[in-house]
Amino acid sequence: MPLSVDDELTGYMIAAIELHDNMTNNIIFLDRNDITIFKFALRQLNDTLYRLKTRDEIKEMNKKLQQSAVTDLLTGLLNRQGFAKHVGDYEYAVKAGRKSSTCAVVLYMDLDNFKFCNDTFGHAVGDVILKAFSRLFERVCGDKGYVVRYGGDEFLMVMPGSSLEEGIESAKQIYAELEKENNFIGQIEKAVHGSVDISDEHKVSCSIGIAAVPQYDRDSVDIALKHADTRLYAVKKSEKSNYSVWYDESDDEQA
Repeated sequence: MPLSVDDELTGYMIAAIELHDNMTNNIIFLDRNDITIFKFALRQLNDTLYRLKTRDEIKEMNKKLQQSAVTDLLTGLLNRQGFAKHVGDYEYAVKAGRKSSTCAVVLYMDLDNFKFCNDTFGHAVGDVILKAFSRLFERVCGDKGYVVRYGGDEFLMVMPGSSLEEGIESAKQIYAELEKENNFIGQIEKAVHGSVDISDEHKVSCSIGIAAVPQYDRDSVDIALKHADTRLYAVKKSEKSNYSVWYDESDDEQA
């Protein structure tokens, strides 16, 4: 008996009845009414299976929608909403006793000369640069934390359980990796299908502000962001392509 959904064949149901030697050949085992009932039962079963499949598909779709709501579509990194959710979920887990309270260090990164390359070579190249930096930041961060596209050409590297010294070491590693990549000139040339001549003062890089807090929760992370942003602004105002660390309130006065 064929099984179908929306006129599309989905399978067959085959029923068998075992005949014993002492049964006569003229016995009717199923009449028309029995077959009708059997068909109805099969349709009910088929509809139930279809609804279960649809429910799983809806669950999967909702999961993807929830993921896209907290993910930057271009880079695949967490966006601001994903960042806030991550911190909030951890704070809730600590209050519920499922996780232990921990410290955290935040690197606030702003790309240098991104606008020059974006305006000179086009938005497609700008996207290539953003994705290249995203992968570099992820490599440096590893399993110590996570990376956020905070907006435009601003990124965060958040490392719960890491110290200020580990944050500084990560900043140094970022510049070492960037030097190995020759400031992504190769990726730019591949994107424009030709060679490019970019002066040192216009090569893409990043400036970094670093701050640490004793607790990884929403209020403390907000404070870390404020402090890291202060040091980032100080770098951008002076030399660029370097990092600066917030140690105490005196660093606010130097911004």
